[in-house]
Amino acid sequence: MGRLPVLPAHLPPELVTIMRWIDEGRNKKQLQKSSFNRVRGVVWVCDVINSSKYLNDDDHVDAMEQFLQRLYEISNLMVGAARGEFIKWTGDGFLAWFETDLYREINQKATYALSAARQLSLCLDITQLGISSPTPFKIRHGITYEHDGVSTNITSSNGQKLTDLLGRNIVLAFRLSGIEADFPRIVSQWEIVNRCSILVPSVLKFKSLKLRSKEIDKYFKGEKEGTDSICVTTDLEYDQERISQGTTLMFAENEISITADILSQMYTKDQWIRDVAVKYSEAIGEAYMTSARVLFPDGM
Repeated sequence: MGRLPVLPAHLPPELVTIMRWIDEGRNKKQLQKSSFNRVRGVVWVCDVINSSKYLNDDDHVDAMEQFLQRLYEISNLMVGAARGEFIKWTGDGFLAWFETDLYREINQKATYALSAARQLSLCLDITQLGISSPTPFKIRHGITYEHDGVSTNITSSNGQKLTDLLGRNIVLAFRLSGIEADFPRIVSQWEIVNRCSILVPSVLKFKSLKLRSKEIDKYFKGEKEGTDSICVTTDLEYDQERISQGTTLMFAENEISITADILSQMYTKDQWIRDVAVKYSEAIGEAYMTSARVLFPDGM
């Protein structure tokens, strides 16, 4: 039996696992249990902008490969802090899931997904995850609501589990993550955004996106399903003086807990991620504490 060569660091862990199973000739024996279930929930797809371009550029490739490794770790932490499930790494981003047993739970789950996406963009824009690159790396997000998805769960004989999701609006989320938007670069549906009153319009602002035929061809391969209610973030100017006075909030109520959770976890990790936590904390400190005092005058 031959051994696999050293694999590129940016390959999705799930793909590496399957490749090793196949290489060892045990894939048919190990893929023993599978289940397929109907699910519904909020979908969050994150994608690194122009990752393929940077991976094919000698001046950026080393920085991009290291950035992707670090993004994988911090995105796992962010999804967990937002009470979501990290489904899979896609090589230059990820798919996360916020299941809703009842439709009325969409309010809370959508709010957490949008908040986490905003926090991740903010953290990466400020810190670059400690990576030095000729060009700053940025991410964008597609967030949708899947009404009728399918969850595929595969368990190997050694207990390892692989999960994937399929559905119209899951596919839509991947496509939305390729569309340009202003910071924090979120593209979503009004069905999601209208459920997030504690975020919109206080700390997030959206506008409708009307796609022309050539844009539908470019982003959606000519399919019009789900293209009539798309919205994108638009620049929301923050008045630093009003933030310091507590008359304008930079962080919504649920973002206070998400930020506290993610930072507390980051301070227990490797040195690079602790350094990122320090830089992020210093950058947001005053606005974060002011928002916390306004939202929780009696203490958290």
